Amino acid sequence: MAHEQARPDASKYVTIHWDNINPNYTRQFKVNDKADNERPYDLLSVMHYGSEAFSINDKDTITPKSSGCWHYTSDASLCERIKDNMGQRNGITQLDADQLGDLYKSQNKLCRTLGKGGPRNG
Repeated sequence: MAHEQARPDASKYVTIHWDNINPNYTRQFKVNDKADNERPYDLLSVMHYGSEAFSINDKDTITPKSSGCWHYTSDASLCERIKDNMGQRNGITQLDADQLGDLYKSQNKLCRTLGKGGPRNG
């Protein structure tokens, strides 16, 4: 699993503020062409950095676009709340669990995932 902000489609959902990133950590924000993007972009994934990750000046290094918030809300005014929770470490999201299920279902038939339309068998 790659970090969400490294997905090939990440620029559709977040803006990376390169000038605010510690130069020693810019590689953490570079696109990984092999990163999974079969599921919706997940701002609340445990695999997403917080808005000020690796900042050199206490300014945002990542800001969500309204398109990044759609999975959680269609109300653009609530996107700020989601931004405040990017990089959360309270637990995995359903999308995280589904991606892990996809990764391990060939090794363990008990791994199941939820697709966009409901339960999907592994």
